[in-house]
Amino acid sequence: MPFPKKRFYVPSIATGSGGGGGGSTPNAIIDKGNWDASGGTLPVGADRGWLYYISVAGSVYGVDLVVGATITSRANGAGQTWNDWATNS
Repeated sequence: MPFPKKRFYVPSIATGSGGGGGGSTPNAIIDKGNWDASGGTLPVGADRGWLYYISVAGSVYGVDLVVGATITSRANGAGQTWNDWATNS
């Protein structure tokens, strides 16, 4: 079941200069759709500003992600560490 599209302002991403969002708009939040957190890992290859809606709950590196929460990449080529991600879960 898809979640309604929402607009978010994430201060840790939306401030600063240069790059972001994986496109030509600096510091943009890009809706990448639903993501299944039950696999226990974060998305691979995400660019700064990519936002995912949690569609299946799971625990990722000690953080419980619930259905409807979001995760947002804070770095281009975000890795498997929470330093590269923000969540509202």
